[in-house]
Amino acid sequence: NGNGNGNGNGNGNGKAERRYATERAERTALVAALVRDRELELEFGVGSTGAPPFADGYQEALAGTVLKRTLLLVFLMDRARAGLPPSTPLLFRGDAPCKSSAAVAELALRASTYGTGDVLRHVRHMGYRLYHAQEPIREYDFMVRNLAVDLRDGVRLCRLVEVLAGAVGDDGCVKDAAFPADSRAARTRNVRLALDAAKACGVELPGKWKDVSPADVVDGHLANTLGLLYALMMHFQAPRMLPTGELDDEIAVWRSRRANQILAGRGRFAFHGATLAPARDSNRHGEDSNRHERTPEEVEEDEAARSAALFADELADAALAASGTDTYSECEVRLLRWARAVCACVGVDVTDFKSSFADGTALCALVHAYAPRLAPLRAVSRPPTTLNVPGAPPSWRSVSYGYLLKEQRACTEDGDDDADGDVSTEALEARARATAACKANFKLASEVCRALGGVPELTFGPADVASSGGPDAKVVAGYLLFLCARLLCHRREDAAATRIQRWWRFKHWRPGRLRRWCRAATTVSKNKRALDARRAAFARMCAIIRVQSAWRGLVARRLKAKAIAAACVIQRHARGKMARDAYADVQFATMIAQTHARRAMARRAYLTLRHHTIRCQAIHRGALARDRYMETLWMNDAATTIQSAWRSARQRAAYVAFREMVVHIQAMARGATTRRMFLRYLRVWRGATRIQAVFRGHLIRRDHAALRAAAVCAQKTRKRAVARRAFLEQKTSAVAIQAAVRGWIARERYNDVRFTAVLLQARVRGAAKRREFLELRRAALAAQRRFRAARLARARERAATRIQAAFRGWSANQSYVDLRFTSIVLQARARGARDRARFQALKRAAAVAQKHRRRLVAAREHERTRREARETAAKEAAAKEAAAATAIQAAWRGAAARRSYERLTSRLRRRRDVAATLIQTNFRCWAARCDFLALRWAASVVRRAWRAKKTRDAFVALRLVAVRCQARARGAKARRAFLRLRRRRAATVVQARWRGWCCRRRVAADTAVGPRIAELAALVARSRARCLTDPSRTLGARAARAVATLHAPRRLREVRDALRDLAVATRWSGTCRRELASDERAMAALLRTVRRCDRSSSHEPVLAAAYALFENLSADGTCARALFECRDSVNVIAEHMQMCRDRPELVAAAVRTVVNLCGDARRAAEVAAMGKILGRIRSIAEIMQNNVDVHRHRRIAYIEQRRPDKAAEEATAAAKLELSIASMKNLISHLEPHVHKNARNGAGSGSKKPPRSALLYPRSRSRLGRVGSPAVVAVGSPAAGKGQPFCDKENATAASLGKGYTAERERRGALERERIHGGVLAAI
Repeated sequence: NGNGNGNGNGNGNGKAERRYATERAERTALVAALVRDRELELEFGVGSTGAPPFADGYQEALAGTVLKRTLLLVFLMDRARAGLPPSTPLLFRGDAPCKSSAAVAELALRASTYGTGDVLRHVRHMGYRLYHAQEPIREYDFMVRNLAVDLRDGVRLCRLVEVLAGAVGDDGCVKDAAFPADSRAARTRNVRLALDAAKACGVELPGKWKDVSPADVVDGHLANTLGLLYALMMHFQAPRMLPTGELDDEIAVWRSRRANQILAGRGRFAFHGATLAPARDSNRHGEDSNRHERTPEEVEEDEAARSAALFADELADAALAASGTDTYSECEVRLLRWARAVCACVGVDVTDFKSSFADGTALCALVHAYAPRLAPLRAVSRPPTTLNVPGAPPSWRSVSYGYLLKEQRACTEDGDDDADGDVSTEALEARARATAACKANFKLASEVCRALGGVPELTFGPADVASSGGPDAKVVAGYLLFLCARLLCHRREDAAATRIQRWWRFKHWRPGRLRRWCRAATTVSKNKRALDARRAAFARMCAIIRVQSAWRGLVARRLKAKAIAAACVIQRHARGKMARDAYADVQFATMIAQTHARRAMARRAYLTLRHHTIRCQAIHRGALARDRYMETLWMNDAATTIQSAWRSARQRAAYVAFREMVVHIQAMARGATTRRMFLRYLRVWRGATRIQAVFRGHLIRRDHAALRAAAVCAQKTRKRAVARRAFLEQKTSAVAIQAAVRGWIARERYNDVRFTAVLLQARVRGAAKRREFLELRRAALAAQRRFRAARLARARERAATRIQAAFRGWSANQSYVDLRFTSIVLQARARGARDRARFQALKRAAAVAQKHRRRLVAAREHERTRREARETAAKEAAAKEAAAATAIQAAWRGAAARRSYERLTSRLRRRRDVAATLIQTNFRCWAARCDFLALRWAASVVRRAWRAKKTRDAFVALRLVAVRCQARARGAKARRAFLRLRRRRAATVVQARWRGWCCRRRVAADTAVGPRIAELAALVARSRARCLTDPSRTLGARAARAVATLHAPRRLREVRDALRDLAVATRWSGTCRRELASDERAMAALLRTVRRCDRSSSHEPVLAAAYALFENLSADGTCARALFECRDSVNVIAEHMQMCRDRPELVAAAVRTVVNLCGDARRAAEVAAMGKILGRIRSIAEIMQNNVDVHRHRRIAYIEQRRPDKAAEEATAAAKLELSIASMKNLISHLEPHVHKNARNGAGSGSKKPPRSALLYPRSRSRLGRVGSPAVVAVGSPAAGKGQPFCDKENATAASLGKGYTAERERRGALERERIHGGVLAAI
């Protein structure tokens, strides 16, 4: 039991731990998916595993990737939230500091774009727009917990009216509500909005609540608030729960039953005792059953009474329907009429909602009418009618109380003083009986409603009779609303079950089958009871075992906790002792190692600091020189600025190339130094190993080991001195090489500056001459030309100022990025050198400490070995003494045992015969008992098998019957559903015809649209008439001719017309689409025709018609599958996209076709598996984005040239290209998950993972490049020619070989200079 409890607790804890581990793994995976990049780790990591430490540039690349993912995630959530309904959960938490997508994006960009200004305004120009902002009203909790408090602000009340009225969005009143409603005026306004909206929907407040004002709800007036809610329920909810037609039909049915009772002479009722059950000695309606013959006068009187009763019933119902509208609403009047009609059939009179439902008899009568088995009439009590009980409803009162008062006065006059006490006692007893009957009725009604379900609990009862003379009418009406809806539903369910039973009995009844069913039901119930009993016993046993297991587990856990605590204390003391010993050893070794290492550390630190100081000073002087040079350049005009930008870019490229070369040389030098240090360390380690081996043999070869150790120490000292001299020589050589390189760089820089100065002087002299010529020319111009020239000069000055400001900002940003990158590299290398020095010192100290530790351990081991040898010798001597004593004792015990055996042998021989006889007797008895038990077991097995067979046969028969019943029931249900579907379809057709007629009537009434519609109708009629007279003009005939033309084309115009006819036919006729898709020869001819087209202007209309046809086919699922299965269909479309990339309409049509073809997941996966398709689409998108930039630059130039027509043309072309690019981005985003899935599947199966491709946003070290910008893909570069991003080419080259990486970086610098030059020229 204890093990069971422990296992149970362990399983529970294990489940919790697994769930926690799963959640933690999911969180870790999500974080890794956002902030990790496996390809970056492989690129910058160590070896081919991507393990840290990472190379320089990893942090910048990872930051760019994380920022891109964050922005894409924010954009995705913003777009996804835009199309969701208002009931969707919130995107931001209520306590979040940011409540809009723009705020989240700004926080993500703030760290990397400090000082840029409004970043979102800049990225908005590139199409990155965020719209979602969470409204405060969406965070409002609309749950109502207290009616008197929660509705006071009016917001929940507005929401309630909006939901009940079905108003959504701008049609609701919540949008106009004041939120938050902190003041009384705001709350009053909100409540007034809700009341006005309810009145606009036709809600009328009943009775005394007609004058409810918003101030009552704001002040928390509970009665008026409940009245308002009651009015909303009766107006909106009641018609939905009880349709008017259904309730009227139900009232008519019950009133017809009552009329039939009256006409049959059963209008009066006689009850049995104090219940509603019929009397035993009558026919339930007060007529004597023994009377068979009546006189004509009695028959006439009976007919007159029946007519009067029928007229009185009709009159009472009409009066209730006519006069009830003054006090009750229309729904309440229908409920009261329904209750009166139902209760009249069992002898209960209902006149209103207050007194008629005070004693619960009416409620029980209503339930009995629809569920007689749940509420029989004998269980319904009738309160007494012989006394006037104070506070009782009118149905309890009678004139018999006056007779009792008269008798009381008579008895008093006769001197009987006990009469008063008798009357009082009788009145009290009657009141007690009436109260008990009322409670019993309400209890019965509550239990029956609870059994039915779907009806709320009773909120009125006998307490309302004693306090206010009856329940509130509105409370009773609201309860009757739910009760009536549930009872009507119960009646429908009962009728359906009865119909199924009747049909089943009619279909399956056979003689004797009922008796077999009863026996089978008895057997099943008996076995079920036995099974329940066994399960209960097993449950009790399991409960006992669980309790015992819990207690034993608790005791075991307490003992285990004490043991663990004791063990922890012991371990803590032991670990403390061991730690103190280890600390003492390390401290001793550290003291020895520090003495030898401090001098080397200080020298290395000094040399490192000197090297880095010189490097920083050089960088700082270079930065100061560049600043002074830039200040000089800023004083020139726009042309000088452009030239200086070009030269500064070239100098930076030269500097970058030189820095890469220096870094490469330093890396080679450090590699050589590291290899030498490793060899030296290897020699030292081997020497230490030899020393340790010699020391282990010190106890045997002491003299020889001492001489050998001295020789080894001398060799080590000599080798260290030789290695140090070699290192100093190599260092001196490296310094000399660096000095020579720096001198060469300085000379080259001086030559560049000299050449630049000469060139600047020539340009300045030329500019001076040109200025003199312009001054002479301006002197000769007229006054108007002077004014225009001045205005143009001011415009040029402003343009130059803008260009200079933009270039200065860009230069400052680049300088800051380069300086920051250089500082990071210097710091990283300085920290690396410092850490390596510390590691080497610690390693040497550890070696010394290990040597002394091993010496101490060896001494202790020798001492322990000697002590064990002495102890072993002592133990062997003691063992020999013990063996001698044991031998002596064994000999003595053997002699004593032999003597006792000889004495017992004689006695045992006499008892042996008696024992044998007794054993044989018991064995024969045991064998007979075994035979009997075997026979009894066999009989029980046979009996169980027979009973099991009988039970199984009965169960199979019963299951067959049940299956047949269920099949019949399902068939009936399916037929009813089919009939309902037919009725619904008929209703849909009727509604469509009605809407069409209404639409036609509105169109006929509109004088502006009527003639146009008539003209179109005449055109359609003429077209249909022509098709009837000439069948060759139909869509099918035109499609057949077009297919024939495609099979044997003669002229290009015929092919174009055939494709246009097919496009029209497939657009307006689904039959044509399916027939064309099913014709393999036609599809092959269509693709063959499209494949032959090129990008010439004569083929453009043919391609336009073909892709219109492709769009129509791909929109249909069956036709799309047929088009996709055609040979090379997707490749042909991709080739045309690449071939016609300068025609955005054709590219957009092709993209839409591919999107429709990829609508199915399987086809999308197949397209993604085609490796070159996605690469083509990406390259086309990049080229088209470059064209967009060109159009934008041309538009700016045309605007500056004041040519608005050309600027409009460029804007239109850019807009068309942007639409096509957006379609291609959607297609790529749709195919990307399938590409990643294929890559994961390939990686899991052992295949090589395909190279990573940046979608349309390649990585950049300094900033995120825009799509199509020259910083990402340069037109004419090797990367653009192969259709892949430049960054992937760079990464692959850098990972292959260091020399190739340097060449690639040089080419990248050239591309960067081209981008700067082109960008500045385009801006001008």
